[in-house]
Amino acid sequence: MTDPFREFEHEGWERVAQAYATAWPGLTAQFGERLLDAAGVGEGMRVLDVASGPGVVTRAAAQRGARAMGLDFSRAMIEVARAANPGIEFREGDAQELPFPAATFDRVVMNFGVLHLSDPDRAFAEARRVLRPGGRYGFTVWAAHERNRGMGIVAAAVERYGQPAVGIPPGPDRLRFAQEAECRRTLSAAGFDPTTFSFTTHDVRWLAPTATYLLDIQRDAAVRTAAALRQQPPERLARIREEVEREVSAFRTDGGFAVPMSAHMVTAATAAR
Repeated sequence: MTDPFREFEHEGWERVAQAYATAWPGLTAQFGERLLDAAGVGEGMRVLDVASGPGVVTRAAAQRGARAMGLDFSRAMIEVARAANPGIEFREGDAQELPFPAATFDRVVMNFGVLHLSDPDRAFAEARRVLRPGGRYGFTVWAAHERNRGMGIVAAAVERYGQPAVGIPPGPDRLRFAQEAECRRTLSAAGFDPTTFSFTTHDVRWLAPTATYLLDIQRDAAVRTAAALRQQPPERLARIREEVEREVSAFRTDGGFAVPMSAHMVTAATAAR
Protein backbone atom coordinates (compact mmCIF):
# COMPACT_ATOMS: atom_id res chain seq x y z
CA MET A 1 0.00 0.00 0.00
CA THR A 2 1.43 3.37 -0.99
CA ASP A 3 1.75 6.22 1.47
CA PRO A 4 1.83 9.47 -0.54
CA PHE A 5 2.56 11.75 2.40
CA ARG A 6 5.43 9.57 3.61
CA GLU A 7 6.88 9.50 0.10
CA PHE A 8 6.53 13.27 -0.16
CA GLU A 9 8.30 13.82 3.17
CA HIS A 10 11.00 11.26 2.40
CA GLU A 11 11.86 12.85 -0.94
CA GLY A 12 11.96 16.26 0.69
CA TRP A 13 14.30 15.29 3.52
CA GLU A 14 16.59 13.46 1.16
CA ARG A 15 16.91 16.73 -0.73
CA VAL A 16 17.38 19.19 2.16
CA ALA A 17 19.22 17.10 4.79
CA GLN A 18 22.41 19.17 4.78
CA ALA A 19 20.55 22.48 4.60
CA TYR A 20 18.39 21.48 7.57
CA ALA A 21 21.46 20.48 9.59
CA THR A 22 22.93 23.93 8.99
CA ALA A 23 19.80 26.02 9.57
CA TRP A 24 17.61 24.52 12.30
CA PRO A 25 19.62 23.00 15.20
CA GLY A 26 20.18 26.42 16.79
CA LEU A 27 16.46 26.33 17.53
CA THR A 28 15.57 22.67 17.92
CA ALA A 29 18.49 21.92 20.23
CA GLN A 30 17.07 24.40 22.76
CA PHE A 31 14.05 22.14 23.12
CA GLY A 32 16.03 18.91 22.79
CA GLU A 33 17.78 19.31 26.13
CA ARG A 34 14.43 20.06 27.77
CA LEU A 35 12.98 16.95 26.15
CA LEU A 36 15.72 14.77 27.60
CA ASP A 37 15.07 16.31 31.01
CA ALA A 38 11.33 15.67 30.73
CA ALA A 39 11.92 12.06 29.68
CA GLY A 40 14.38 11.55 32.51
CA VAL A 41 17.25 10.46 30.26
CA GLY A 42 20.30 9.56 32.30
CA GLU A 43 23.51 7.60 32.46
CA GLY A 44 23.43 3.97 31.38
CA MET A 45 19.96 4.11 29.86
CA ARG A 46 19.34 2.67 26.41
CA VAL A 47 17.77 5.56 24.48
CA LEU A 48 16.25 5.69 20.99
CA ASP A 49 16.01 9.09 19.30
CA VAL A 50 13.33 8.71 16.59
CA ALA A 51 13.33 11.05 13.58
CA SER A 52 16.81 11.95 14.76
CA GLY A 53 17.71 14.20 11.83
CA PRO A 54 21.30 15.45 12.11
CA GLY A 55 21.64 13.79 15.52
CA VAL A 56 21.57 16.78 17.85
CA VAL A 57 19.37 15.12 20.49
CA THR A 58 21.08 11.74 20.06
CA ARG A 59 24.41 13.39 20.80
CA ALA A 60 23.01 15.22 23.82
CA ALA A 61 21.69 11.92 25.21
CA ALA A 62 25.08 10.27 24.69
CA GLN A 63 26.77 13.17 26.48
CA ARG A 64 24.60 12.35 29.49
CA GLY A 65 26.08 8.86 29.53
CA ALA A 66 23.13 7.16 27.85
CA ARG A 67 23.60 4.39 25.29
CA ALA A 68 21.94 6.45 22.59
CA MET A 69 20.94 5.48 19.08
CA GLY A 70 19.40 7.68 16.38
CA LEU A 71 16.89 6.50 13.79
CA ASP A 72 15.65 8.37 10.73
CA PHE A 73 13.91 7.32 7.51
CA SER A 74 16.13 9.56 5.36
CA ARG A 75 19.41 7.98 4.27
CA ALA A 76 20.80 11.44 3.49
CA MET A 77 19.99 12.62 7.01
CA ILE A 78 21.60 9.52 8.51
CA GLU A 79 24.76 10.25 6.54
CA VAL A 80 24.80 13.82 7.87
CA ALA A 81 24.32 12.56 11.45
CA ARG A 82 27.06 9.94 11.18
CA ALA A 83 29.53 12.45 9.80
CA ALA A 84 28.79 14.91 12.61
CA ASN A 85 28.69 12.34 15.42
CA PRO A 86 31.41 9.70 15.07
CA GLY A 87 31.06 6.91 17.59
CA ILE A 88 27.27 7.20 17.88
CA GLU A 89 25.05 4.65 16.13
CA PHE A 90 22.51 5.89 13.59
CA ARG A 91 20.19 3.56 11.75
CA GLU A 92 17.85 4.04 8.82
CA GLY A 93 14.28 3.13 9.74
CA ASP A 94 10.63 4.14 9.97
CA ALA A 95 9.10 5.67 13.11
CA GLN A 96 5.84 3.93 12.24
CA GLU A 97 7.48 0.49 12.03
CA LEU A 98 10.45 0.47 14.36
CA PRO A 99 13.02 -2.24 13.49
CA PHE A 100 13.51 -3.43 17.08
CA PRO A 101 12.09 -6.17 19.30
CA ALA A 102 9.62 -5.32 22.04
CA ALA A 103 10.96 -3.99 25.34
CA THR A 104 14.35 -2.91 23.94
CA PHE A 105 14.75 0.66 25.24
CA ASP A 106 14.51 2.54 28.55
CA ARG A 107 13.59 5.79 26.83
CA VAL A 108 12.28 6.80 23.40
CA VAL A 109 12.23 10.46 22.33
CA MET A 110 11.22 12.37 19.20
CA ASN A 111 12.08 16.05 18.79
CA PHE A 112 9.66 17.73 16.34
CA GLY A 113 9.15 14.59 14.26
CA VAL A 114 5.44 14.06 14.81
CA LEU A 115 4.20 16.49 12.13
CA HIS A 116 6.27 14.70 9.49
CA LEU A 117 4.53 11.35 10.01
CA SER A 118 1.55 10.16 8.00
CA ASP A 119 0.28 8.09 10.95
CA PRO A 120 1.48 9.51 14.28
CA ASP A 121 -0.84 7.22 16.26
CA ARG A 122 1.01 4.23 14.86
CA ALA A 123 4.35 5.79 15.75
CA PHE A 124 3.21 6.27 19.35
CA ALA A 125 2.11 2.62 19.54
CA GLU A 126 5.48 1.55 18.15
CA ALA A 127 7.30 3.65 20.74
CA ARG A 128 5.32 1.97 23.48
CA ARG A 129 6.04 -1.48 22.03
CA VAL A 130 9.83 -1.04 22.08
CA LEU A 131 9.90 0.46 25.59
CA ARG A 132 10.62 -1.68 28.61
CA PRO A 133 8.12 -1.75 31.51
CA GLY A 134 8.28 1.60 33.24
CA GLY A 135 10.06 3.15 30.27
CA ARG A 136 9.24 6.71 29.30
CA TYR A 137 8.41 8.28 25.94
CA GLY A 138 8.68 11.97 25.12
CA PHE A 139 8.10 14.19 22.10
CA THR A 140 8.01 17.87 21.24
CA VAL A 141 5.52 19.67 19.02
CA TRP A 142 5.13 23.31 18.08
CA ALA A 143 2.61 25.39 20.01
CA ALA A 144 -0.28 27.17 18.29
CA HIS A 145 0.71 30.21 16.26
CA GLU A 146 -0.77 32.68 18.75
CA ARG A 147 2.01 31.75 21.16
CA ASN A 148 4.62 30.38 18.77
CA ARG A 149 5.19 33.71 17.07
CA GLY A 150 8.07 32.73 14.82
CA MET A 151 6.17 30.00 13.03
CA GLY A 152 3.00 32.05 13.12
CA ILE A 153 4.54 34.99 11.27
CA VAL A 154 5.47 32.88 8.25
CA ALA A 155 2.21 30.92 8.28
CA ALA A 156 0.09 34.07 8.45
CA ALA A 157 1.99 35.76 5.62
CA VAL A 158 1.63 32.71 3.36
CA GLU A 159 -2.07 32.43 4.15
CA ARG A 160 -2.70 36.13 3.57
CA TYR A 161 -0.65 36.75 0.44
CA GLY A 162 0.05 33.34 -1.09
CA GLN A 163 -2.04 31.31 -3.44
CA PRO A 164 -3.31 27.89 -2.29
CA ALA A 165 -0.81 25.10 -2.88
CA VAL A 166 -1.80 22.15 -5.03
CA GLY A 167 -0.48 18.61 -5.32
CA ILE A 168 0.82 18.32 -1.75
CA PRO A 169 -0.44 15.08 -0.14
CA PRO A 170 -2.49 15.72 2.97
CA GLY A 171 -0.56 15.23 6.19
CA PRO A 172 -1.36 15.39 9.89
CA ASP A 173 -3.10 18.45 11.29
CA ARG A 174 -0.29 20.81 12.32
CA LEU A 175 -2.11 21.79 15.52
CA ARG A 176 -3.57 18.42 16.53
CA PHE A 177 -0.97 17.84 19.25
CA ALA A 178 -0.91 21.46 20.39
CA GLN A 179 -3.85 20.45 22.61
CA GLU A 180 -3.14 18.77 25.95
CA ALA A 181 -6.37 16.76 25.91
CA GLU A 182 -5.62 15.32 22.47
CA CYS A 183 -2.08 14.33 23.50
CA ARG A 184 -3.40 12.61 26.63
CA ARG A 185 -6.11 10.79 24.68
CA THR A 186 -3.76 9.64 21.93
CA LEU A 187 -0.97 8.40 24.19
CA SER A 188 -3.49 6.58 26.38
CA ALA A 189 -4.93 4.90 23.28
CA ALA A 190 -1.40 3.85 22.30
CA GLY A 191 -1.07 1.99 25.59
CA PHE A 192 0.77 4.45 27.83
CA ASP A 193 -0.21 4.79 31.48
CA PRO A 194 -2.40 7.94 31.68
CA THR A 195 -1.38 8.57 35.28
CA THR A 196 2.17 9.27 34.08
CA PHE A 197 1.19 11.82 31.43
CA SER A 198 2.87 15.25 31.39
CA PHE A 199 2.31 18.25 29.10
CA THR A 200 4.35 21.42 29.53
CA THR A 201 5.00 24.46 27.35
CA HIS A 202 8.41 26.06 26.87
CA ASP A 203 9.33 29.44 25.38
CA VAL A 204 12.70 30.31 23.89
CA ARG A 205 14.21 33.04 21.76
CA TRP A 206 15.83 32.14 18.47
CA LEU A 207 18.44 34.60 17.22
CA ALA A 208 17.82 34.97 13.49
CA PRO A 209 20.59 36.76 11.55
CA THR A 210 18.20 38.57 9.18
CA ALA A 211 14.55 39.62 9.24
CA THR A 212 13.73 37.17 6.44
CA TYR A 213 15.68 34.22 7.83
CA LEU A 214 12.57 32.42 9.05
CA LEU A 215 11.11 32.50 5.56
CA ASP A 216 14.39 31.59 3.87
CA ILE A 217 14.90 28.41 5.89
CA GLN A 218 11.26 27.38 5.48
CA ARG A 219 11.87 27.65 1.73
CA ASP A 220 15.33 26.07 1.58
CA ALA A 221 15.55 23.71 4.57
CA ALA A 222 12.04 22.36 5.16
CA VAL A 223 9.52 20.22 3.25
CA ARG A 224 5.79 20.94 3.53
CA THR A 225 5.99 24.74 3.73
CA ALA A 226 8.81 24.73 1.17
CA ALA A 227 6.56 22.96 -1.33
CA ALA A 228 3.90 25.65 -0.89
CA LEU A 229 6.44 28.47 -1.23
CA ARG A 230 7.89 27.02 -4.42
CA GLN A 231 4.46 27.31 -6.05
CA GLN A 232 4.11 31.03 -5.39
CA PRO A 233 4.41 33.45 -8.32
CA PRO A 234 7.29 35.92 -7.87
CA GLU A 235 5.00 38.83 -7.02
CA ARG A 236 3.21 36.87 -4.29
CA LEU A 237 6.45 35.55 -2.84
CA ALA A 238 7.79 39.10 -2.74
CA ARG A 239 4.72 40.24 -0.78
CA ILE A 240 5.09 37.32 1.65
CA ARG A 241 8.74 38.27 2.15
CA GLU A 242 7.86 41.91 2.82
CA GLU A 243 5.29 40.90 5.43
CA VAL A 244 7.67 38.52 7.22
CA GLU A 245 10.41 41.15 7.24
CA ARG A 246 8.05 43.75 8.68
CA GLU A 247 6.83 41.46 11.48
CA VAL A 248 10.24 40.07 12.43
CA SER A 249 11.77 43.55 12.55
CA ALA A 250 9.91 44.12 15.81
CA PHE A 251 12.29 41.64 17.48
CA ARG A 252 15.54 43.37 16.50
CA THR A 253 18.31 43.02 19.06
CA ASP A 254 22.10 43.01 19.19
CA GLY A 255 23.35 40.57 16.59
CA GLY A 256 20.06 39.89 14.85
CA PHE A 257 16.41 39.28 15.67
CA ALA A 258 15.40 37.45 18.87
CA VAL A 259 12.26 35.70 17.66
CA PRO A 260 9.99 34.07 20.27
CA MET A 261 9.33 30.37 19.66
CA SER A 262 7.20 28.01 21.74
CA ALA A 263 6.73 24.26 21.87
CA HIS A 264 5.02 21.66 24.01
CA MET A 265 6.87 18.86 25.79
CA VAL A 266 4.77 15.69 26.07
CA THR A 267 5.77 12.58 28.03
CA ALA A 268 4.19 9.38 29.30
CA ALA A 269 5.44 6.04 30.59
CA THR A 270 4.60 2.41 30.06
CA ALA A 271 3.09 0.55 32.98
CA ALA A 272 5.63 -0.93 35.38
CA ARG A 273 5.34 -4.63 36.08
